[in-house]
Amino acid sequence: MENHKKQFWDLINDINSNSINYVIIRGFLRLPDSGDNDIDMVPHYSEFEKSMEIVKKHLECHWEREYGFAEYAFMRNHSYKTRGPDNPFIAEKRFYVDSQSSLYFLSPFKNFTTSWVVSHSFNEYVYETKIKKVFKEGYIWIPSMENEITLQILRNVLDKRGHWKPKSYQRVFELLPQIDQKELEKSISMVLPYAKKIVSSLNARDLNSVNKYSLGGL
Repeated sequence: MENHKKQFWDLINDINSNSINYVIIRGFLRLPDSGDNDIDMVPHYSEFEKSMEIVKKHLECHWEREYGFAEYAFMRNHSYKTRGPDNPFIAEKRFYVDSQSSLYFLSPFKNFTTSWVVSHSFNEYVYETKIKKVFKEGYIWIPSMENEITLQILRNVLDKRGHWKPKSYQRVFELLPQIDQKELEKSISMVLPYAKKIVSSLNARDLNSVNKYSLGGL
């Protein structure tokens, strides 16, 4: 097995064998051979420290960032990478795993200068409804399709200030025909206002309206 790929799957299999509760929320579409770019893994906030002990055994530190504490969890992001020479056939030439200590995003309440966690109910719901994605190298846990769309909305409306990346809206539009519309409304309603209007705007592929209703119709 290719060196960087082996390091990544050794990490994932170690995390799974230790029964860490996690989801990979982005970056998994090109697995098992490569991440999309960074692979965004979010252990349940109660297991972040245990998860990072395992990550540090397999990968080397790229950077670590701290954003304080909000409501029920710390907001940390620790980026680790596989060791060895670059491989030009892998996205980013190696595997990068960004581990967040909780599900958090930039907040509009201070003009996107601070971050805040998602509602606790949505946080728990993401882990309760996660899906196992199996490869011959091992398996990963990802969000349900409905929660993946909700997380993409939060990422692009809040962190990206409404500037949707093509890969983000393409992924959402790919998932929309496959999802349960009522379940999507339920998921969005846990974190944003006007869930029905947001779903209708998504179905119309009207991202400007998705941005507007996600911020309270402003």
